[in-house]
Amino acid sequence: MDMRKLTYMFFVLAVLASCSKSNQELTEPALTSVAEDIGYYDATVTASFSNADRILSAGLYLGASTENTQKVTGVLEGGAVTCTLTGLHANTQYSYEVFYTNGKEERKLTKRTFHTKDIPCDEALWRWALNKFDADCDGDLSRAEREAVTILNRSEDRVAIESCAGLELFPNVTRFGLGSPLIKAVDLSALKKLDDACISGDNIETIGFDNPELKKFRADGTKITNLNFTGAPALENIEIYGVPFKEIHFENNPKMDTFVLTGSEAEVIDLSMCPQMCRIDFGEDPGTVPYLRKLILSAKSEFSVLIVPATVEIEYIEPLQDSICP
Repeated sequence: MDMRKLTYMFFVLAVLASCSKSNQELTEPALTSVAEDIGYYDATVTASFSNADRILSAGLYLGASTENTQKVTGVLEGGAVTCTLTGLHANTQYSYEVFYTNGKEERKLTKRTFHTKDIPCDEALWRWALNKFDADCDGDLSRAEREAVTILNRSEDRVAIESCAGLELFPNVTRFGLGSPLIKAVDLSALKKLDDACISGDNIETIGFDNPELKKFRADGTKITNLNFTGAPALENIEIYGVPFKEIHFENNPKMDTFVLTGSEAEVIDLSMCPQMCRIDFGEDPGTVPYLRKLILSAKSEFSVLIVPATVEIEYIEPLQDSICP
């Protein structure tokens, strides 16, 4: 064979090999973005790749100063891998490296850090919850431990909490009891599954509701002057003792059927928007509701119990048609 032709042949083969190698390198996956959703005890990391069709599996190596590095393989879909991290510690910095495998080797692409959220929790509440619900006695409350809590009854233990901060850490609570001489403002809005609440405390001045499943509420010995149950549309039963409220609102409580009361300072109570009301007990002694002069009821109510002092005027009215839930 002619030497020039042989040389040309080797040159062409070398060029083709070089192009093939370059094309292979160009098609290697590359990290394009990383999104993080960080909580108190968990986090979700989503890493997106270009040329992801060459990835067989992907994930990250997770580590913290107090733990050994662990490999977490994520869910690969649509050119991105999502890793759900659980069992983390609150207020802790973690580092991680994203990796992928192509069937022949594993490659690490980047190193990043994130910091889990600090617990915005009342200190006394957190100490009490640890004592009650730390099943594995590790000095922390895991997500599973917190989600297993359905009753927070701090009224029995008289825990002196100063705020309701941290209630959102217990999302499955259905029954809540509070008795504290220190707290001034109570906000139950974080407890979306709350069904039954009992509140007492000599210094409580305000209370807020955004509880779609709350059916039963009791308040005892507070300083609340305005009660508004608009944020509790499923409410059925209310008992109030020794609360000096001047205003009380039931405009969004069509399921209310029971109201027990002593000790308010209200002059007028309007229950005309509560057509299912069937049991009212304010006591027969005028001293139980000394300021009350008028009680307004729905003409649709049928009472099994209606006990009010003889000094209270009762008026029945027909509520607006669009104000009553069918």
